[in-house]
Amino acid sequence: MTKTPASDVADYIYRDSTYFPIRLASKLLECSADDLLHLGAIGKVEILAPVIAEGIYELTLRFLGSEPTTTEHSFNSAERVILSWEDLAIIEGQGWTIPKLFYSSITVQEFDELVQSCLPESFDGKFAREIIEAWKKENRQISSLADSPMQIIRRYVEKELRKSLNISAWHAKAQDNSERTTISHLFISKIELERLKSGAPQGPDSLARQNNCFSEEELENSYKSNESFSSFREEVLVAAICCNEASQAKYVDASEWAEKIFSEAEHIWPNAKVAPLGHEGIQRLLAAALDGKLLHSQ
Repeated sequence: MTKTPASDVADYIYRDSTYFPIRLASKLLECSADDLLHLGAIGKVEILAPVIAEGIYELTLRFLGSEPTTTEHSFNSAERVILSWEDLAIIEGQGWTIPKLFYSSITVQEFDELVQSCLPESFDGKFAREIIEAWKKENRQISSLADSPMQIIRRYVEKELRKSLNISAWHAKAQDNSERTTISHLFISKIELERLKSGAPQGPDSLARQNNCFSEEELENSYKSNESFSSFREEVLVAAICCNEASQAKYVDASEWAEKIFSEAEHIWPNAKVAPLGHEGIQRLLAAALDGKLLHSQ
């Protein structure tokens, strides 16, 4: 019996895969999983995850000044969704997060129902005229024999909705559990992996998601999250100084230093019993401090 060469099996797996666990993706890109997580946290790489915190999520779209259209979908861990850079930054900082929003497409049937809900009831209003004028401008000419007003409107609505869906976030309405998402749950899509390999720039949807406008409530929550992370960082740096002062040999290796803080966490944080940041987050913070990068970023 002839065995299939291992290289052929690897090629087959790569060719037929849609998503790659972040640790496998990092090997293929010859970097670390932490490197990819960091790029995701600063909005340079799209990173996906299953919806560990299963439940009902809703999406609200506003289309050409019409009334907002909201659709709901039940997400679970069988689906892969794009995490926000903020949630990725939280995973990098403390080792886990429970996402309240993410980005994802919807099924063909759900999309068709959404299109129907966005179509105007009549052609008399400003809404319908705006769509037809926009379609004319984009396509330059419309054949009156081939295109009825409804066909024109439907095609335009479909195109604009698909674009809007790609950059609009699903928000948690009712989560069935509060399971944590960690770095071990993360994936990179094959498309994103190929983009990184080729050095190509990010696509317009990725850039639009980064620059997406937040509501005042979301901005306030973001500020609170950033303030919390800054507080955690200060706590860790104070703990690092204390550990260094108590040690006979000063720490010059971020990994050993982080390990020392973790081993003493129960005494340093007697109430929580654990450090406020994850091991990798602490190690990255200390490495930056040793390199003087924290001072340079001020």
